[in-house]
Amino acid sequence: MKKMILEECYRIALNNIKQKKHPQWTSYMHFSFIIQRGRIIEWGMNRCAEPLMGYPAHGKLHSECDAYFKARGLLDNTRAFEVINIRMGSNGQLKLSKPCECCQQFLKRLNCRKVWFSTALGFTRLFI
Repeated sequence: MKKMILEECYRIALNNIKQKKHPQWTSYMHFSFIIQRGRIIEWGMNRCAEPLMGYPAHGKLHSECDAYFKARGLLDNTRAFEVINIRMGSNGQLKLSKPCECCQQFLKRLNCRKVWFSTALGFTRLFI
């Protein structure tokens, strides 16, 4: 993953935090970015929604699903894509954003091969 893509994703997430645009402002601010051919295709945030099949019935849409649903018609289905997950505190500090097992399986079935996710120390990679 090119450093400039990670930096751009971080800037987008931080801008939404600073402007308090995230729907879960009081807790768990997650952002997911769909990357294909070295560019951001689409991005999403976690938010309240109807539960999806296979997810606990707690009424939240995970950011990975939100980003993918927005990117569906824009992706080249013959090529794999990557995801960047970012979780931030209200002051913009990075937090652990490793995808849950359901999201990992969801992304794997859709031809995602790598997920880059934030930790308190920066970013790390997960092959799925």
